[in-house]
Amino acid sequence: MNPKKVTYFTSLSVRKNQTGALKHNLLVIALIAIALVSVIWFIMPASFSTDLSLIGQGKPAVAIIYDLDDARSQKLMESFNQIRQAYEDQVEFLVVDLGAPQGRQFAQTQATTSAGAHFFSSEGKKLLVLEGTHEIDALKKALKQAYGI
Repeated sequence: MNPKKVTYFTSLSVRKNQTGALKHNLLVIALIAIALVSVIWFIMPASFSTDLSLIGQGKPAVAIIYDLDDARSQKLMESFNQIRQAYEDQVEFLVVDLGAPQGRQFAQTQATTSAGAHFFSSEGKKLLVLEGTHEIDALKKALKQAYGI
């Protein structure tokens, strides 16, 4: 028997086993990633609506002015997200995305900038404007002041 042929077949079978193991590992990693994304998706709260036409449609609304590039906006969203479950039956929480044309138009007509919140009555009358804070207690106080809740 020629030793070169034995070595050739041995290295070929090792290569096949390595390729199979690599494919198996990639499959396992992909399945774990899918499982993690699924778990995160189901435990995350529902997203905020961006439908600004809901203002004045019979339910009080808080329009949260949001700019992706503004850290204050992100903190404000996080704070509202922490308390909204307690209030969402009574108040519609809306996001005014300054990166979208509708959001920019709203900001222009309301003369506002990012990281603020506008509180509207169920009829669409502006009751309160909160700017520059992301403290949960201040948000709760504003909800109480605007809506008595």
